[in-house]
Amino acid sequence: MEIQPRHVVCILNNDQDVIRNLCKEYPGFEYDEEYSHGNFQEGMSTAFAASMECLIPSFVLEDQESIYKHTAVNYVLSPRMHKQDAVDISQKMLSFVAEAFKLGALAVKGESSGIAHGKLRWLELSERSKEPENQLSSLYRAWVRLPISDDSKLYSVGMHLIGMKDVEINNCDSAIDDLDMFLLYLVVDRAEPNIKNGQTFSKDNESMVYTINGIDCNRYESDDFFYNPYGLWSLTSK
Repeated sequence: MEIQPRHVVCILNNDQDVIRNLCKEYPGFEYDEEYSHGNFQEGMSTAFAASMECLIPSFVLEDQESIYKHTAVNYVLSPRMHKQDAVDISQKMLSFVAEAFKLGALAVKGESSGIAHGKLRWLELSERSKEPENQLSSLYRAWVRLPISDDSKLYSVGMHLIGMKDVEINNCDSAIDDLDMFLLYLVVDRAEPNIKNGQTFSKDNESMVYTINGIDCNRYESDDFFYNPYGLWSLTSK
């Protein structure tokens, strides 16, 4: 059975109807009535802190203070995505987030990759994504979280939201930069279809050389938001 990813986005604001009505403007988007509610929720500050983007930090004091002002928690679901329409749907979800902020949203977190940016960063990424030459890199920055550590590995989460494999890499001094560079290579150069097991990758002639192999996503169960049905590229240093 084909597993189709979808965006689940948490939006904090002070009026559920604003987000309900916004969903009606985006065909296929659903307002999750079961988990959304019109109350202040304890622990949201901690949840957002745990999801803050750490590669390019953007949460400022104003963003943190805004979380404490919410009186409604909204969960929005995108349509389920095939590989070929993931970029289009992720673009629409990023536009949705920007519209939500313009309508008074206080904070937004992408649950499908566990990523939270500050308000200005969300808006910046949405604007940049409208430029054809910056669309893919902006969607990558918006929805893909890294680095996450697991024993001796660093890895990404969220590439399934743009229809690609995630990446894991051996932990070393240059691992974070190498991981980001390889992911950008996949996204911006649309390199994934041309990669074969056993090929190598290096940022330049003087950097670490990695061997590339495709593997299944075994860190998460198939019903987990973070599960990538397309698998991972595993980079091991030679």
